[in-house]
Amino acid sequence: MNQIIKTFLGVFLILLMCSCCIGMFAQFLHVMEAQNLHAKIVKELEESDYYPDVLRECCMRAQTAGCRLEVTLYQPGKTPIVIQDAAMVPAQIQCETAKVELKYALHIFGLQEEQTHILSAYTY
Repeated sequence: MNQIIKTFLGVFLILLMCSCCIGMFAQFLHVMEAQNLHAKIVKELEESDYYPDVLRECCMRAQTAGCRLEVTLYQPGKTPIVIQDAAMVPAQIQCETAKVELKYALHIFGLQEEQTHILSAYTY
């Protein structure tokens, strides 16, 4: 009888550890996906010289991935423009630098809690 209880407890703990590891691995993959998306957006904005159509497409791509993209455009001699969705992109952009922030949510395994994380970079 004693061996049955020990075996059941061992199997239960192994299954609990496996499910926790799977949850942590899934969160790791979600973070890596957000980091890759952020790096692609920064690279595309730099290479296109902040072309409005590229910026709109980046906003829509972030939205379909379940993230929020916020781009702050710093224009010479003017106030900065904050773009939070594709509808806010101006027709013409003359920008020296921009701050690109990608906000994504992480769900904590086993809890009903959600944390928002931000990836941030400056482009020149």
